[in-house]
Amino acid sequence: MKRNLKQYLATNPPWIVGTIAAFVAIAVFPLQLWRPLERTGYNFLFRLRPPLEWDDRIVVIGIDDDTLETYGEFPLPRDRYTELLQSLDASYPVVVGFDLLFVEPTPQDESLATAMQQLGTVVLARTWETTTGEPLEPNQTLATVAANQGQIIHRRDQDGITREATIWVNSPDFSIPILGLGMIEVENFLRETEGEPPLVELPPPDNTQEMQTRLVNWVGDTSDFPQYYSFLDVVAGRIDPEVLQDKLILVGFTATAADDPLQTPLNTDPPTSGVYYHATVLDNLLNDRFLTKLPLWGEMLLLFPIGILTAILLSRRPLYRRVIFVFVFPLAWVGVALLLLSSRHLWLPVASPIGTMLLTVGGIQLREQWEKQQLMQLFEKYVSPETANVIWQQKDEFFQDGELLATQLEATVLFMDIRGFTSISEKISHNA
Repeated sequence: MKRNLKQYLATNPPWIVGTIAAFVAIAVFPLQLWRPLERTGYNFLFRLRPPLEWDDRIVVIGIDDDTLETYGEFPLPRDRYTELLQSLDASYPVVVGFDLLFVEPTPQDESLATAMQQLGTVVLARTWETTTGEPLEPNQTLATVAANQGQIIHRRDQDGITREATIWVNSPDFSIPILGLGMIEVENFLRETEGEPPLVELPPPDNTQEMQTRLVNWVGDTSDFPQYYSFLDVVAGRIDPEVLQDKLILVGFTATAADDPLQTPLNTDPPTSGVYYHATVLDNLLNDRFLTKLPLWGEMLLLFPIGILTAILLSRRPLYRRVIFVFVFPLAWVGVALLLLSSRHLWLPVASPIGTMLLTVGGIQLREQWEKQQLMQLFEKYVSPETANVIWQQKDEFFQDGELLATQLEATVLFMDIRGFTSISEKISHNA
């Protein structure tokens, strides 16, 4: 056992524990055990981060409770939307996008189509039936006069929070942009016809991906959205036309009984309205601030330096220092993640790095417990348990590369505490 212990101490440096911990953390990736924890970390970071400023080019016109109280139940008659577009025509908005479906034909479609054609920059929504996959498109009367169409697919994670936006739906035959991207396409086209540069460079479709997604960078609590106006107030002429001039206007349902609730890290109870999802995507497109994250291989590689450095820093350190590190490291890591989220729009993983650190600390504790057990078994044959424990506590002074270092002091201590020496000495003195 002495030979095995010597070989172990000489050939197992501390960084091996950190490397093993990193491999263990990576091994659970296929099981997706980190995913729910990372989602919780995502929510936590957004709640800590100061809110961003909404792009002032975006306006939301909501069909709210006051609108329904005046006009009746949703869906509103199509002539109400005709009145809205006629009211907006005096404001000269850039583009108007409807986060509403106009699938079924109605007798009022002709007048609505005329108002759309008069404005010239109306983008209509389309989507697909969730169970059958059948397309839900604007009816032919309205589709022919729409400046563009945008899909309004809204996907949620298992915890109900929306974190990704499907900016393009692609097939070999077509590519359909998300509503906000479709609105900017119209504005870019108008600028091109006037010889002006585009409003913003848009991400192109990639037909190799059926669902082309981006990570949403939530601007802030939607209840603080600065340029929100009631549908009723706009139609009634109570809103100054100048505040709507040159704006990208989204029209959607914002009443309390919304059938398309949106949960964000900042709006969970109660949830908010789905139209703010499109407002956020529009903001991210205009300001190029979608979130990015490390690729999977990058996240895995990140765990190795965390595990190795933790092992090197904490090996042969007293327990209180390890306890301090266990509390300080998560705070420091969250601080770094928060800084990168705010300044670089980078979503840095939180759960797997902290988990790797904890695995490393646990591994160090287990390793040292095993080492102590082996040393105690070795020395208790020659010295008392108390002295063996002293040797363990000062092991760095006794061992180097697995070799026992003998000095005059340690040799004397060992000799004077040979098991039974004290009792033998007392008996000799007594007999004398």
